[in-house]
Amino acid sequence: MDMSNNPEYVKETNEVWNRNFARARYWGAGLMGYWGLLVLIASINNWSTRFYPRATLVLRSQLDRFSPIRWLRGHVLIPTLLPRGKHLMHNRIGGLIPTRFESLILFIYFALVFIGESVNYETSKHNIYWPQKKDQLTRYVGDRSAIISMFIIIPTYLFAGRNNFLLWLTGWRQSTFMTFHRWLARMAVVSSLVHTFTMLLNDYWLHTVHLRKYTQYWRWGSVAIICGVIMVVQLLPFLRRSWYEIFLYGHIILALFFLIGVCIHLTVLGYGQYAYAAASVWAFDRCIRLIRLGCFGIRYANVSITDEKHLLVIIDDSAQVWDKKPKPGAFGYLYFLTGPFSWFQSHPFSVITIENSNSIAFQVTVKNGLTKRLYNDLISKADQTSRMKIMLEGFYGEYKPVRGYDQVMMFSSGAGAISPLEYLKEVVDHNSNTNSNQEHHNVKYVKFYWMVPDLSYTRVLAPELIKLQKLEYVHPIIYVTQPQSKFQSIGSVPSGDENSSSSVNQAAEDLEKSKGDKTKDTSITVNSTEEAIPISSKLESELVNSCEIHYGSRPDLNQLLIQDLQETQPSDHVAVMTCAHPAVCDQIRSIVAEETSIKKGRSGTLDLIELLQSW
Repeated sequence: MDMSNNPEYVKETNEVWNRNFARARYWGAGLMGYWGLLVLIASINNWSTRFYPRATLVLRSQLDRFSPIRWLRGHVLIPTLLPRGKHLMHNRIGGLIPTRFESLILFIYFALVFIGESVNYETSKHNIYWPQKKDQLTRYVGDRSAIISMFIIIPTYLFAGRNNFLLWLTGWRQSTFMTFHRWLARMAVVSSLVHTFTMLLNDYWLHTVHLRKYTQYWRWGSVAIICGVIMVVQLLPFLRRSWYEIFLYGHIILALFFLIGVCIHLTVLGYGQYAYAAASVWAFDRCIRLIRLGCFGIRYANVSITDEKHLLVIIDDSAQVWDKKPKPGAFGYLYFLTGPFSWFQSHPFSVITIENSNSIAFQVTVKNGLTKRLYNDLISKADQTSRMKIMLEGFYGEYKPVRGYDQVMMFSSGAGAISPLEYLKEVVDHNSNTNSNQEHHNVKYVKFYWMVPDLSYTRVLAPELIKLQKLEYVHPIIYVTQPQSKFQSIGSVPSGDENSSSSVNQAAEDLEKSKGDKTKDTSITVNSTEEAIPISSKLESELVNSCEIHYGSRPDLNQLLIQDLQETQPSDHVAVMTCAHPAVCDQIRSIVAEETSIKKGRSGTLDLIELLQSW
């Protein structure tokens, strides 16, 4: 008897099949709801902190009185995955380990995906398409894993974007979303492989492989899964770091063909809406990036050498593009237009705002690749300065207001001092702009720790610290790891100008003066040479007089931070900010987690603000 002619069997078969699709869609919606719930909670915390920083801290301090809340913060939300473990420090294969909170989020998500693709399948005895149970199960698993894969692929593309709107909502770092992106990408490929193998097995048992392998949806589905597997292999940290430029361009091309393959594969089968959603997310990010670049345009920047490890990039008249100066912690992607294909390569750098100027600056750490080529080009010039075309894509970065805290402890190293120093400047502006007509809270004390291998590394930012020497509530402390380090004289400063020690400010002023003189060389130097005295004597003496400097030693972070916390009042709300070497950030994270979980008579809130981004 031909079961396909029996209406009851046809109805039964279609109902079972449709229920499987419905379960896949419901479970996929639940996976999206999982992220929605996390985003909602994070957004409430983020925006309440922005609009009502002091009130939010008071409320949280009340919640911290309950031991379960302290346990949650100290043992789940803040620490590394393993006790005193690594997060920003690379592991043995060069990768990054998510924090305990990030790991918990990913584990729950993985469990939900696994459950969704593993349970609640039903079969029918009178199936008109797949009479045997094994044929039904392979088909149903293949269908459900396909739908769930798309619900994983959509946030995977969203989380990878620089213009991911969830960054703005949640206040999470871009590196956090990149962590989620990498692990969701792996889950998406594994789920797609489940779909591929079960559908292939189903066709093999039904002897239909020869009929399907030449179809359009089969071929483009094959393209998508091959690209996905290659991308997962490409994500191996040692491959990504050893050949980053090859990885970057290859990753973009593979992601594009993966998306094209998925779009064609699903559209032919009538499920194109899922692929269009992922494509829209990807296209939106690319369009916003182009708009940002278009708003800035192609401009000239002055690039100079400050020491053997750093370059200084100054862009004038940025106010013509943005009405407001960037917030502390902001960074932008610089495109150095030095070659025919250089527009395709960008690097993120923290923004330095320049006082009383429309200019902004970037301190670029010299590494291998483009920055090394720039350094080699500049070192051959007489003044070690060049004026070159650049584009800027920005600004990005997650702003964390610190004005509501009583005490702020900032730990930085090398060029990582830029963002904490920008926050420090904001604190100073906030404290000096007290409005007697409304409630105003001043930050009582700020400790600014800066670890550098050589004192010459402070040349660009040191003048900003020198300006703060009159403020009793600011205590800058510099640890120079080399014994009795001095500035290496690469230039000189005018002896008659007390503000001439500011490398960034002086460069910006020179740039302003050069605008009206068309016959004059528009290049700038970091330091003028008229009536000069050595920079090593003037700037170092001012720095020594305004900062506490320790030579030839590294700070004992455990002892230092615990002692600083003990010196605070029990009711003080304290923020510990880090933007330093990954090992320093990881150690401080562990210390803050341990101190948070212990009551110790503290009624105020202790928070960790980690600015360093690594992906």
